[in-house]
Amino acid sequence: MNAKLKKVNQEIERARAKIAELQALLPVLEKQRTQLENAEWIKALRSADVAPENFNAFVESFMVNMGGGIRTPEQPKPRPKAKEDTHTDPRPTTAEDKTHADEV
Repeated sequence: MNAKLKKVNQEIERARAKIAELQALLPVLEKQRTQLENAEWIKALRSADVAPENFNAFVESFMVNMGGGIRTPEQPKPRPKAKEDTHTDPRPTTAEDKTHADEV
């Protein structure tokens, strides 16, 4: 086998191995991130010293002040509006338009 081809094939195999390794690592890191974020939330909530009966109001107030608002199960996440196609093509589209465009 050609030496260059053999070298490229080895690089491909190394890349595939690295990709597999990173794909296995990703869920572990995502879980770790979630655990750390949850720990931060718990720490913040405990430091607020909120009575259990006021907990829901506290969280709602916090979310509204952070700009997130709170969605209940009856209120699904709003869908983003579709972007309108505002691009206009300056080129003429019909034979008649082309004739008039040549006159300009």
